[in-house]
Order: sequence, then C-alpha cells, then structure tokens
Amino acid sequence: TARDSQFVHDLHDAHGHDPQVAAWLSIVHHADATAGSTPPEAAVEHLASDLVSRPHVIPSLVVGQRLAPDASLLRLLRRALNRATPDLLHSPHGQMLCEAMAELAMLAEDNADALRWAHRGLRIQPYSAKLALILSQVEDDLAVGPPARHVLAEVARKHPQYVDVTAALIRRENRDGQTDRARLRLSHWLERQPDHPIATALIRPRRGPRRTE
Repeated sequence: TARDSQFVHDLHDAHGHDPQVAAWLSIVHHADATAGSTPPEAAVEHLASDLVSRPHVIPSLVVGQRLAPDASLLRLLRRALNRATPDLLHSPHGQMLCEAMAELAMLAEDNADALRWAHRGLRIQPYSAKLALILSQVEDDLAVGPPARHVLAEVARKHPQYVDVTAALIRRENRDGQTDRARLRLSHWLERQPDHPIATALIRPRRGPRRTE
C-alpha cells in the first residue's frame, strides 16, 4: 500500500545506514518481489533461507509489521519462520524466534497460535516479560500451559520493576475472578507508590467491562 511504501521510504532515509535496518529492508524488498512473481512455496523457501542466515533481522521484521501491517507479508513471514523453526528453535536464537512467532500470531489475530508459541518460549526462558504479556491477552488452555496469571505472577516476582507485568497480572486476576487477590496486590503497590500513574489508573473501572459466564 502507499502508506507501507512511505513507511519503508522514510525508514530508509532515516536509518538506512544502520546494518540491521538495511538487512530488514533488503528482506522486505525481496519478499515483495518473490510474493508476486513466484509460487508461494518458493517465496517461503527463499525468505526462510534468508532468515536462517540473518536471524538478527527477525525482531526488526516484527516491528515493521507492528508499525506498518501488511496481511500478505505477515502470512509470508509466519510461514517462512515456521519453515526456519528446525534451524532456529534449538539455536541461541530460539527464544527470539518464539517471541517473534507469538507476536506475529497476535498481529494475525491467531490467538491459539500465539498461546502455543508463548508457552514454547517460556519453556526456554520462564521469565520472559514479552511472552507473559502476550499470554495476558489470550484465553488460557491448560492442555498447552499454565494459566496466564500464574506466569505473570512468576515474572512479576522475578522482575518487580516491570510495572506493565504487574498491571497485567492485576487485570488478569480480576478477570479470572481472583478479585480479592487483585485488590490486595494493587493495595500493596499503591502503598509503595501512591502516585504511580499505572497503579492509579487501575483503580478506575474500565468502560464496558467484559462479562464472564
């Protein structure tokens, strides 16, 4: 789209000298070209090979999709990363792969796949704030992994300075019916930081709360 093209153009002008950005741009241009002129499997194979050889660009590709979503490129990225998984999952880049796949699944509104990848990544790094926050946005499936509130509680205990995780934990506990626990946790937070904007925002009820059965 024109908006996406402008985003890529602006990124090139502002940060094209950065090797990581330059690599990201080259992959995007390659993906755009192959997606329209070669069979899908060939495009997936080409991009998967690029990502295996340059895994450091994967987070930039995810950020690019977050800032300038493109449904066809998103599908291509997810398929290519799935193809690259055997090469990357058990490498030093395995955690990064899981975080990227979970976030791309969320962008694709594929919550079940986001859940699977988040728990897969948490088996590598149990205290990943990024994956805990992704779990906070999806429904639990005990056949896949423990409840989101348990994961969030462990990450919050390990990293009490991550206020976004603590806030997500309070919201999730409240949503899961653990209202007394959520109130107590918020009360303790406010005792420590009575003017913290995130903590005080949690006091105010959200509009249109989701009903639970």
